[in-house]
Amino acid sequence: MNARFSFLIIISVALLATLAGCGGAAPAVATSAPVATKTAAPTTDVGAIQTQAAANIFATQTASAPTATATTAATATSAATSTKPASTSAPTRTTAPTSTPSSLGGSSDASFISQVVIARETQATTFDPIDILSTYATTDAKFHAVATLKDAPANSALKAVWYAVDVGTAAAKNSKIDETAVTTEGSRNVDFTLTANSGKWPEGTYRVEIFGNGAQAWAQLFSVSKSGEKTNFIDQTVLAKDTTPDVFEPQDITMVFAPDDKVFHFVVVLKDAPSNSKLGVTWYFGEQEIDTANLTISGTRNVDFTLKQQKPWPPSSFHANLFVNGKFERTVFFSVQ
Repeated sequence: MNARFSFLIIISVALLATLAGCGGAAPAVATSAPVATKTAAPTTDVGAIQTQAAANIFATQTASAPTATATTAATATSAATSTKPASTSAPTRTTAPTSTPSSLGGSSDASFISQVVIARETQATTFDPIDILSTYATTDAKFHAVATLKDAPANSALKAVWYAVDVGTAAAKNSKIDETAVTTEGSRNVDFTLTANSGKWPEGTYRVEIFGNGAQAWAQLFSVSKSGEKTNFIDQTVLAKDTTPDVFEPQDITMVFAPDDKVFHFVVVLKDAPSNSKLGVTWYFGEQEIDTANLTISGTRNVDFTLKQQKPWPPSSFHANLFVNGKFERTVFFSVQ
């Protein structure tokens, strides 16, 4: 291993956590160490679905013909996918359960969604994400939110909803831009896209939310700037059942845990974080806040936030909110089944 990554930082954060009906959760622990490059194994490719949407708050909406079965204003494609390699860096870890809305329609089961990332492009046939990011340039006419599915049952409903959170005078704050719903099955990628009719997006902050069978599975803020340079140092986030002991490379990436999984891992990949950068994660069980972990970090590394519990987890919905320098960054939803 390169000498500059031969260190190991261990940060322990002891926090009280209560979990109604299933015993207390263990204090959150954060550990940091260099991380190796990672590429997630692709799921079985069973086809692709794509729909396209044009932004309807900045220009008249148009719908383009998808490459497969979906037809709406947003773009969704489905096929096997692999994730972008994680940056070399020291991960940290904190633990606590989270919750997701449990009754939004359908069967309220989004367990077939294993991962979601935002990307600049996707591969033409499998829709593997290319150039995973959190900031687009104004000249990037199309947004991509790629959802990786694993063993989705027949007729599984998937939906993406796009918002303009703060784009100055171009639109009111938190304006809904568009949404797309598709029906799919199997193990594949679904690439939701949103295209600006003018070919340019206003500078500002946006949000995309992903739903599976009516249950919210994922939500993320992202931004648009003239240069396309990242507005913060978060490179990627994933949920996993385990991490490697030295570099905290995520193992068995998932959004669904078993009751006997003792630890939840929420791995945040950092790239060039400035000195004294602040990260925080708040975990929820249903709508009940259980635990919060905060730490100061820098550099390019993984931060592995974990939640531990000795008793089995109750089957339910959870979520974790990530904060960067005191500002909300994104929500990650997961469940125990």
